[in-house]
Amino acid sequence: MDLTVLNDDCLYHILSKLSVRELIKAELVCKKFYEIIQKVYRGRHLLDFDEEYKTHPQHKLLKAEMMVIISKVGKHIDTLVASKNCLQIDCYKNINELLSPKFYGATRNLKELSIVGFNMNDSALDRNFFVRIFSKLKTVKLEDCIFLYDSVLSKCIQEATDLENIDVCSNDLNGESLQFLRDIKKLNYTYNSVLMNEFIVKFCENNKATLKSLHINTTDGENTLIWLKEIVKNLRSLEDLTLFVYISYGESEETIKEIEDSLTTLGDLPYLTSFSIYLDDDAVNINISVLLMKLLHRNMLESLDIYYENEDEETTWKKEAAEIVTKFNNLRVLKYSLEDFTDDHLQKISSKDSLVIADFIKLNISMKTTTDFINQCPNLQEISVPNVSLDDLQERPKSLEIFVAASKGPNINDGKRILLNQKNIFLNYNDFY
Repeated sequence: MDLTVLNDDCLYHILSKLSVRELIKAELVCKKFYEIIQKVYRGRHLLDFDEEYKTHPQHKLLKAEMMVIISKVGKHIDTLVASKNCLQIDCYKNINELLSPKFYGATRNLKELSIVGFNMNDSALDRNFFVRIFSKLKTVKLEDCIFLYDSVLSKCIQEATDLENIDVCSNDLNGESLQFLRDIKKLNYTYNSVLMNEFIVKFCENNKATLKSLHINTTDGENTLIWLKEIVKNLRSLEDLTLFVYISYGESEETIKEIEDSLTTLGDLPYLTSFSIYLDDDAVNINISVLLMKLLHRNMLESLDIYYENEDEETTWKKEAAEIVTKFNNLRVLKYSLEDFTDDHLQKISSKDSLVIADFIKLNISMKTTTDFINQCPNLQEISVPNVSLDDLQERPKSLEIFVAASKGPNINDGKRILLNQKNIFLNYNDFY
């Protein structure tokens, strides 16, 4: 078919589906293509180098190709995403290969930046230049960036007058930069090994009027108590809270009890609609059932995620928690990993009509119960389960992704995704689980 006979609107719609990598080649087809592609470039507000790489996964992006792409769409984009996996450059040696002066000049409207896996040490990073880039951003994600120091991050934050959302998970930060954050809406500070208590207090005081989403990890009993007390005291506007609770081995019974009491007060947060808690091995004796009962009484939760690392430890509160979870009737997201959750609990879940995402893949639930549960959830779009009977799944009104550790039905290889004919169901199998 000769595409040049199509009108400009049709061609624009078709060409806008292509990556910038592909558009650069398509420019050469004819003058009409070239002119329409310039309009496509002007409509691009997101540049995702990971997606650009996926169009030709056998060839990582070279520095020269990367700069050509930026020259085409840089002045139009407000969001940039890049990870070390998509670029041919040696990210562990020189992040300036990406964040170069030419990059800064071509992306003056940039408001969101997501960088994953880069080296941020002194030899790889021009600090002054990075501060200039950072200063105009509203949303920043710096994940798993080795040698990202608090001194650099603190300087950036002090210059970023419009910053609203920041994600610095999986870095080796001590929390110093927290004290300079003011009036932000969202913070992800998880998987950082050391968080000094004095900085936590200043952060909570400086952001009490604006913070809506907080994802953090604690480091020991004292640190856990500081976070919990400051959250309840100052962060009353929170809507989304994720806690990774780590405490020291052999923590005293008094400290455990104090942590339980402080956790329970989270149920008093007036706007909380999304709550996630992850308990490590040493947090085995922390009872969260009273907190869950308080959240149930308020009946405002739309998302609940409970994960416990030690699957073999038996505690009475797990059975109480499982029973309470079944009574929430307005959940859109439910993820649960405590092994005391049985077939009977799954059958009694009250949020079947509202659930959109569910994860029970670590639970010991029968195939029949799992399959019946899926059939009873009309709005479910994604679920992870230990097993499922494919033949007994009913046709879905909406598309459903199932992530499964085992299945009764057609043989599929690890990591594959298949569409179950005429059922609107996609099955993903991984023996990782």
